[in-house]
Amino acid sequence: MTGYRIIDTNVLVCASGATAHASEACRQACEDFILSCLEEGITVLDDGHRVLDEYSRYFNHSGQPTVGDQFFRRLHNFVANPDICMQVPITPNEVRGFDEFPDDPDLARFDWSDRKWVAVAIAAGRIAPIYNATDSDWAICAAPIRRHGVEVVELCPADCVPTNQSASTSIPH
Repeated sequence: MTGYRIIDTNVLVCASGATAHASEACRQACEDFILSCLEEGITVLDDGHRVLDEYSRYFNHSGQPTVGDQFFRRLHNFVANPDICMQVPITPNEVRGFDEFPDDPDLARFDWSDRKWVAVAIAAGRIAPIYNATDSDWAICAAPIRRHGVEVVELCPADCVPTNQSASTSIPH
């Protein structure tokens, strides 16, 4: 896998086996994807570290590392390395979450915590798809997101669950 990518936290959570909402096939697909990301490609992040801060709530630098921990540690350690990470500015906005998030009535109910991913994709010039595993918001809003030039890759379309369920996962270390 080469190129740029944006990775929703649920992919790392699933790859690490820390959710009951994903099948074994989904867990394996996410793990394979994250392992390929450790080998090559560039992960797009925001320069305000919102993405890294979210990852840090689920992953850490110590203990027996999961695939998610390994990926988080790599990004954290090499955030300034343009061969591994691309950082883009996104601007907080009280009405839409971020200035870069589309002002679109079809996205008005889109999960507030997932808006950073769309903002990052748009700020990066739409060069990176967003990868999702189990969050149903992406499928529910697929058409308006696509209309704004943002690609979403569903790693596990059969395993998507409502956001309020997928967000309650935690990873034991």
